[in-house]
Amino acid sequence: MKNIPTLYEKSVFVVDGNTGKMIGISQNNEQEINFDDAESTEEYLLILRSSNNGKLIKINGTSKFLKTKNMDDTILGAYVEAATVYRTILIQIIYLLAGIVAVLISVIMIVRYHIKRYVLQDISSIESSIKELMAGNTDVTFETEYDTEFRHITAVLNDWKDSYKYKKERMTRMISSIDSHVAVFECLYSINQNFFSDNTQYILGVNDEEWDEMTKTPKGFETYLTSLISDSKEDIITLKNDRYIRIVSFNNENEFYGMIMDKTEDMKLKNKMQQELHAAHEGAEIDPLTQLTNRAGLEKKVKISLENEPGQGTMLIFDLDNFKLVNDKLGHPEGDKVLKKFAGCLKSYFRKNDIVARMGGDEFVVFIHSNIAADILSDKLQALLVTIRQELSSYDRYGLSTTIGVAYVDQSTNGYDDLYKCADVGLYIAKRRGKNRFYINEDHSRLYEF
Repeated sequence: MKNIPTLYEKSVFVVDGNTGKMIGISQNNEQEINFDDAESTEEYLLILRSSNNGKLIKINGTSKFLKTKNMDDTILGAYVEAATVYRTILIQIIYLLAGIVAVLISVIMIVRYHIKRYVLQDISSIESSIKELMAGNTDVTFETEYDTEFRHITAVLNDWKDSYKYKKERMTRMISSIDSHVAVFECLYSINQNFFSDNTQYILGVNDEEWDEMTKTPKGFETYLTSLISDSKEDIITLKNDRYIRIVSFNNENEFYGMIMDKTEDMKLKNKMQQELHAAHEGAEIDPLTQLTNRAGLEKKVKISLENEPGQGTMLIFDLDNFKLVNDKLGHPEGDKVLKKFAGCLKSYFRKNDIVARMGGDEFVVFIHSNIAADILSDKLQALLVTIRQELSSYDRYGLSTTIGVAYVDQSTNGYDDLYKCADVGLYIAKRRGKNRFYINEDHSRLYEF
C-alpha cells in the first residue's frame, strides 16, 4: 500500500474495520485521515462504511471525494481532492494562454528579424487549430508548413492537446478501478468541453447517434440528464430500454458534473424476487390436485368479498356421496381422477369471477358474489346435478352422486364462519333427505335436524 505511486491529492488507504486503526496509506499523501464530523471511533468507522457509493466529505479540513469498500475486517478506501480537477483545468488554460502568448511573441520576432512571407501562414494555421480545439474538436493537429520556431510551438501545443484529450481515459481508469457500474461526467461551459468515463454511454443505454447528438455541447448533455431526473418521481430512474440508473449531479457556475450509477442488475434481482414471492404466495392458496382454490384461499377471498360488498353472497357446499367406495374399490388414482372431473364440472359451470374451491377430500365449495333468487338458483342447481351425473355416469354402480347445501349472506349471517355453518347445515339436511339433491338453508338454521 505504501509503495503505490499517487499524487499528493489522491490517496489510497486501508483501515482496520474493528478498531479504526490505519493499516496502510500511500506514502505520497497525508498520513492521517480525520473527518470533521467524527468525534469517536464508532462515528469514524460509520463514515467509512457508509461511503461505498462515494461521497463528498471534509477530510483533514478540506473537501474530498471519498469512496470505500468493506472487505471482511478491513476497509479499503481512496479519496481525491475535490479541487484537483478544477486546478488541472485552470493550469491547462494557463498553458493554452501561455502557448498563444508564445505564438504571438514568435510572430513578432519573426516579423522583426526575419520578415518572411510564410510566417503569417503558420500563424494562421495555429490560430485555426486552436479555435477548433476550443470548439470541441480534440482530433485537431497543430502543424506548420515550414521548419521554423513555430514547429517547436506546435509540438508543445500537440502535447498539451493530447493530455487534454486523454483526461477522459484517466478518469475512466480511476473510476473503473473502484466500480465499473459507476460512470463519471463533467461538463465545462467555460471551455465548451465534456468529459466522460468510457462506460457512460453503456450505462445510459443510448445508441451512437443519440450519444453524438447529446454530447456535442455541455448544455446538450445537461439538458438530457435533467430531463431524465424531472421525468422520474423515484430516486431510481427507469430508462426506455429496461435499464435502471441513479444520477447524482452538481451544478456550479459554468460547471455540471456528477455520477451515473447502473442499478439495472439490482432492480432486475429485486423484481425477480418479488415475482417469486408472489408466485409462492399464490401457490400457497391453490389445491395441487385440482388447481382450484384451497381452504385458506377460499376463506381469504370470501372475507375480502364480504368486506367489499356487505350483505351480498351465496355459498354452496358440495359433497361426493359414496366417494370412499370408489376409492376403496378402484384405488386412489381413480379417486383422484373423479375429483379432477368433478372440479372440471364446477369450473366450467360457474363464472370466472365466482370462487371455486376444494376444501379437502371430496368436499368442494363455490362462493357467488351476489344473492341469487331461490327459484333461479334451484333451476341452476337442478341443471348442474344433471351435468354432474352425466359426467360421472361411469361410476353409477358405486352410487356416486352429489349433494349440495346452500346459504345466503344477510344481516344476521354476514361472516365467513357463520355462512359456512349455514351452508353446511343445508348440506346435512340434503343428505338426510336422500342425497343426490340440494337444500337451500333460507332460514339460516345453524343446527342440524335430527
